[in-house]
Amino acid sequence: MSARRWPIVTLALILVNLVIFAASHRTVDQQDSQLWKVREHILILAATHPSLVLTPKAKEFVTGFQNEFSDDWAGMQNPNSDAADEWDARTRLIEDSAELQEEMDSLGDQYSQLTASSITERYAFIPAHPRPITYITSTFLHVNWWHVIGNMWFLYIFGDNVEDYLGHFKYLVFYLLTGLIAMGTQVLVNLHSPIPTVGASGAIAGVLGAYFVLYPRARVLTWIFELIFVFIWIPAWIWLGLWFVGNFLSGTETALAVHKQNMGGVAFWAHVGGFVSGALLVKLFGERSQRSPYAYQ
Repeated sequence: MSARRWPIVTLALILVNLVIFAASHRTVDQQDSQLWKVREHILILAATHPSLVLTPKAKEFVTGFQNEFSDDWAGMQNPNSDAADEWDARTRLIEDSAELQEEMDSLGDQYSQLTASSITERYAFIPAHPRPITYITSTFLHVNWWHVIGNMWFLYIFGDNVEDYLGHFKYLVFYLLTGLIAMGTQVLVNLHSPIPTVGASGAIAGVLGAYFVLYPRARVLTWIFELIFVFIWIPAWIWLGLWFVGNFLSGTETALAVHKQNMGGVAFWAHVGGFVSGALLVKLFGERSQRSPYAYQ
């Protein structure tokens, strides 16, 4: 029986994710800020002046927003609502329909230009209009440092043992495939959502599902945050089972919610889809020959 091999794919995935985030997050933040401001103005003008003609891209976004956030849309249609900014206050004084159409045309042009150059628009996963490449590229984008570090910590803790079981190449295919399935699950429950989904957590959920099947009796050091600075060892099947149930219940609550309070949040159904696919597929991928039989922590 050979010794455990270095988890080179897990370490490489961690490095790639960290490098991509470090190299792109400032640009992404700037682009997203500019793009959202234009989107907000398009929504306000479309809500208060429904007769205006929108560009195809702007119309697609507005339609998706109407379907996904109907309560917010109704609030934007209220003529007595507070002005969102100086632009909103200024356009409320415009009465000429031609001038308002010019304003919308300008916003539409800005929107097309910004989306064409936006890293998020090109590589994040958007359920309303998913592109094949984004099923994979979205798993290498993250929102902030806490997001990427948290995901990479989970991958580091659980990924090495799954990689040891599958072998390097099959593990990489497994990781990418479960990430793809995770995004597919997210689109099934959010068909019309225009909100980008990013992060490696769907693929990592696949790794967690595999770990749940392969090493249920391995112990996981867990922080009990109700009791400050208390750590205990619990079986992996309990920890991972609670993690899965929590995501399933949160996803169900989100899907059934009548009033959506914000446009962001956690892609719970991507976690659920990733975990289930990982648990089901790991045995189908098969164990590599000559591996260590133990789970390492």
